[in-house]
Amino acid sequence: MILNSSDIKNNQILNADICLIGSGPAILTLLEHLNIKKLKIILIPGGKFHYDKKNQKLYKGILAKNVNHEPLINNRHREFGGSGNYWGGRCVPFDEIDFKKRKWIKHSGWPLKLRDLSSYYNKASRYLKISKYNNNTNFYIKGLNPMIKNLDDKKLTSKKLESWSPVLNFKKKLKKKIFSENIILINNSHLIKIDANDKKVNNILCKVQDKKFNVLSKKYVLGCGGIENPRILLYSKNNYHPRGLGNAANLVGRFYMAHHSGISLNLNPKDRKNIFYNYFKDSKGGAYLRNRLWFRENFQKKNKVGNSIFFLNYTLNSKDMGAQGKLFEMLILYKKIISNKKNLCNFNIISKLISGLCNIHNLKYFIKFIFFRLKKNRLPSLLPGELSKYFGLYYQIEHTPCYYSRLTLDKKKDAFGVNMIKLNLKFNKVDLKTIFKTHSYLMDKMNTLKIVDFQKNYTSDKLLRMLKKKIKKFNSNAHHIGTTRMSFLKKYGVVDKNLKVFGINNLFIVGSSTFPTSSHANPTYTIVALSIKLSDYLNKFFMKKNKKN
Repeated sequence: MILNSSDIKNNQILNADICLIGSGPAILTLLEHLNIKKLKIILIPGGKFHYDKKNQKLYKGILAKNVNHEPLINNRHREFGGSGNYWGGRCVPFDEIDFKKRKWIKHSGWPLKLRDLSSYYNKASRYLKISKYNNNTNFYIKGLNPMIKNLDDKKLTSKKLESWSPVLNFKKKLKKKIFSENIILINNSHLIKIDANDKKVNNILCKVQDKKFNVLSKKYVLGCGGIENPRILLYSKNNYHPRGLGNAANLVGRFYMAHHSGISLNLNPKDRKNIFYNYFKDSKGGAYLRNRLWFRENFQKKNKVGNSIFFLNYTLNSKDMGAQGKLFEMLILYKKIISNKKNLCNFNIISKLISGLCNIHNLKYFIKFIFFRLKKNRLPSLLPGELSKYFGLYYQIEHTPCYYSRLTLDKKKDAFGVNMIKLNLKFNKVDLKTIFKTHSYLMDKMNTLKIVDFQKNYTSDKLLRMLKKKIKKFNSNAHHIGTTRMSFLKKYGVVDKNLKVFGINNLFIVGSSTFPTSSHANPTYTIVALSIKLSDYLNKFFMKKNKKN
């Protein structure tokens, strides 16, 4: 059931069993797996069913002085479905080492182990329509080939896979669900503040257009993302919680993480017939997969570094791919046109695209790519072909938890009068060490085996300088992690292993803000797994309650 502003009275009080706050992948996955027939659910989406410029401005934030990070309004989407409407589909589970306490990485360790999430990863796979989870290779595939012949060893493996989901728009997937009679979605409603006493949430204050209303619920789940979740908790401070909800240990907003990522080097594999880098399909479900180079646990322990992966990709400069670069230039022009209709009238863009399509070879591959992109289970992206002059080496590396990497409330306020969020981004020394050590090992191994030629020769000093510059061009890529971290104890975290806020019996938080560490993995697959885990917890709670009644 959908209610609009006209259906809500000013200062109205609504009652529910569960109140879900937010409408991104975390909340919508939870909604899908709750036993909704027996529960009355109210959903506060934080936006409309489509993009709205006024709503998007509510995500404006402040960057502290000398912070290298994209504007906080970017890479977030204040609408029903959230960033899940723009998700690329990449799914990667966390590794066993990510859950462990690592002596060389301060503040590492989860209150869960990988085995606690394994069954939920499998449920997440079914929900996202991807390959079955596997502890050894991430996703089970028989007879897997290495990425580059002879490169794998006891420290490095390319038999760790990523799987790509065809569920690229959570709004479309779950829009039908909200028409259930016992689900009330209040369109374009926004949470303003949570009112809590010393033990539980009493109610939440919300707005829709110019009207205020309150929701009284037995349980509340906050799932507004890694930047907005701490903002809400901090703004909801009162006499019982003078620092903000869940913030007795002064940890809400701390440990902000994303990933270090980008294309660092160009390389030319010598044996082109024995490189296995492109997307391939799961024979059972038809999901796309791809190999990734992963530094094993023994390498991480010995070198005292974080977690990391690498894979072969396109080059930053399309000219470095030779003739194939022209095809990539055409696709960039095509993306400019479909992302902004005004470019249909841009003579420069249209003429360049037509000129490129006059080449029969380019036209053939362009049509083929568009065909596979338009399919329901679409091709994730175009990768260089075997004839490409160079390949780009892409890395994605753990941003380790740093106590001083922090989100706080600024004095400036948004249209609702809520303080804007301010980011002071920080990194630990181990981050640069990880990036440097992993790159150095790969380059030394490839040079020793003479299996690739690098476009540029790097001494250790030159490599280090280049990687330092990369860190200064940091972009979160919508991976906002760690700001309401999970822990065994209240003094080390904000939520417990069941995602319940310490000291508040009826408030839960879901999403990557609860991750104690970031791994190298894109967060969505683990977000979905934890949301399904929370749905089991809440279903059991209400089942027991119904039996007593």
